[in-house]
Amino acid sequence: MRASLTVGDEALGEKSVRAIARQWASYFPGQFTEKLSDGVAKGLLSRMLLDYESDSLLIDSLAHLLVKKSVRRWDDSMAAAFDREFTAYVSKIEHSARTFPAPTPQLRKGLSRLVLGRIKQMHNQLSDLVGEDEAASMLAEIKSTREKGPHGIII
Repeated sequence: MRASLTVGDEALGEKSVRAIARQWASYFPGQFTEKLSDGVAKGLLSRMLLDYESDSLLIDSLAHLLVKKSVRRWDDSMAAAFDREFTAYVSKIEHSARTFPAPTPQLRKGLSRLVLGRIKQMHNQLSDLVGEDEAASMLAEIKSTREKGPHGIII
């Protein structure tokens, strides 16, 4: 679950799964959640905002929602199925939010935090691949390309 949820926080290892899930779900305001047509996506967001006593209770609740079995009843294949379903719904919710018509200021703020978290994640991966200096150079190239108009004219 930690790998699927990006909250833009460097200290994820110190946070409980409940705290990470609640923070991620808080990026999506109620007005957005109400307009989701997928009941499972709505349920995922609402359950992630509930106050569970332990991470295992949250995970069990999500397991019931996504794979229709409590963790106690899983066989070897269920962990992979849960991970696949969870990751797919996180992606679906994030995509719905990014393409939401006329986002509210609250949704824009949540999305900006979400996108920043994803950028940090990707930057760390890029730095691991090519080194810090080359990653910084590549990001500077993106920035300079964005500042130029359609014919290479700097705006």
